[in-house]
Amino acid sequence: MPPELFNLFGRLRRRIRGVVAWRSAAGLAAGLGLAFWLGMAADWFFEPPPTVRLGMILAGGAAAVAWLARTLAAPLLRAMPDRELALLVEQR
Repeated sequence: MPPELFNLFGRLRRRIRGVVAWRSAAGLAAGLGLAFWLGMAADWFFEPPPTVRLGMILAGGAAAVAWLARTLAAPLLRAMPDRELALLVEQR
């Protein structure tokens, strides 16, 4: 295989990983923003005790970790063989 193809595949891998990272970060920011506003609404309407607030914070943290594992870690750790990348380039 010509060396310029290896360079192309390397750039394509970096670009795909960058898009995955940005999409994951944007989704995480949206989710944390939603959790913040839901927490503010709960405080406004119900004023929950500190243990319930702590539970809400822990649930939000667990959801954030699960989100990162699913949308960031799993795709970044997935192998991208040259064959799949060649098919992707060929489709474009």
